[in-house]
Amino acid sequence: ILKENKRPSLGEFSASKIQTYLDCPYRYFLRYERKIRFDESKLAEWGPKFEGIFEHELISAFLLKDGRINKDLYLKLRSKLEFFLEEKHLLLDFWTFESFLAQLEGKLKKIELFFSSLIGKLNHPRVSFEQEFHYASSSFNYGGKIDLTIESEEGLFLFDLKRSSSSIPSENELMNFDVIQLWHYAFLLSKHCKKPVMLMGYLNLQELEESRLYDFSSPVSLMKDQKIRIKKMDDNFEEWMKRYQKFLTNWHLIRKESSFSIRPRKEAVCRYCDFKGVCPKEDMMEGSLS
Repeated sequence: ILKENKRPSLGEFSASKIQTYLDCPYRYFLRYERKIRFDESKLAEWGPKFEGIFEHELISAFLLKDGRINKDLYLKLRSKLEFFLEEKHLLLDFWTFESFLAQLEGKLKKIELFFSSLIGKLNHPRVSFEQEFHYASSSFNYGGKIDLTIESEEGLFLFDLKRSSSSIPSENELMNFDVIQLWHYAFLLSKHCKKPVMLMGYLNLQELEESRLYDFSSPVSLMKDQKIRIKKMDDNFEEWMKRYQKFLTNWHLIRKESSFSIRPRKEAVCRYCDFKGVCPKEDMMEGSLS
């Protein structure tokens, strides 16, 4: 179900807005130029999206400043899920409900182990969840909400929470700016805190060992106990930010002159697109809108 949003654009460029264009200019055209939205309230159904929303809400509300999970969460987990389902008008059968709870408890314990170990080694850490950041350059406004950040005397750490390894971009996609979410968050966070990011990455909530982290300058001792893939970046954070800002400048020029071609970055973009029912991709793969 599609509906047109008549509200004027705020003109702020988020990671999702930029990524939408990179994934497919035509999707960007429908969502941000035509301001068409998919009305999910009519088709609410339990699945990866709602599972992810619920997991994010729990971690945000119950992960304490020392990286440990508030013990009340485990006692209230069942009632929290029941309330969430009622609020979203969702129904689950008994086995799906119980299976999800069991998996979720295991995920939370792994997350607690990771963060308590990391935060315990930092000096005066300040942990933030789902915090919004904004930055105004001379030409454009940028913004975004970051899942989890840690600011300490050692530096900045940012993490994007993913439900599975399939949703984690490859190293090549990140390095080539094909997927810019982490870079955008790092850009906003460093501008806000006026210090560089030491470590950033994707945390896989399903299999923590399959997470993917990128290390700019963190001491080896911080992560030595973690069984997670960590790539040591060849260049420092400041150099990567220069490249990202150059990417943003070029992207704005491309967007300004764009004909919004139907050009999906990869097959999965179409598979999960809200507009696949109305997109004329099959008839006009080389088509464009002026």
